[in-house]
Amino acid sequence: MEVVAEYARPDWRQVNVNLLAEKLYAAYHESQFHDVPLQLAGMSSITVADWERVAEAAVDELIDRPEREFQAQVDAVLKAEWQPATASDWLPEHA
Repeated sequence: MEVVAEYARPDWRQVNVNLLAEKLYAAYHESQFHDVPLQLAGMSSITVADWERVAEAAVDELIDRPEREFQAQVDAVLKAEWQPATASDWLPEHA
């Protein structure tokens, strides 16, 4: 029995985290080493993982947290504004 492993396509968020990690690493080294550009791709897996954690924290702070806060606000408005309608809601009141 042969086990076939499918290629797991990374989601857009992981791709963006990886790109951000690369840019942060390059910017850091350019500032530390007088504009000498370095690429994260050639570094050890430990260094790559460290910079991906930095990028993950940045994405969480800049994108995910505001998105969660916005969604919570939308949910609160919808919960307060929208209520199930009943047939009596549509009938005119009689005095």
